[in-house]
Amino acid sequence: MSQPAHVAHAAAEDAPQAEPETMEPHAWEGDDDHVIFWMLSLTPTQRLEVAQEFVDGVMMLRNGLRP
Repeated sequence: MSQPAHVAHAAAEDAPQAEPETMEPHAWEGDDDHVIFWMLSLTPTQRLEVAQEFVDGVMMLRNGLRP
């Protein structure tokens, strides 16, 4: 049986507070986070260049060409 909301809230206030964890600037949590952080580190022009290279590569594959 759970406690009423006002009792649970009061108990949470009385509990000792843990020290906040220090967050690393790039605390990765998932598989693709490194790619996301890398892309965010680029300038908008560099992001467009990366996207264009991706499109060019896809077009080469669709046309049967190899790099």
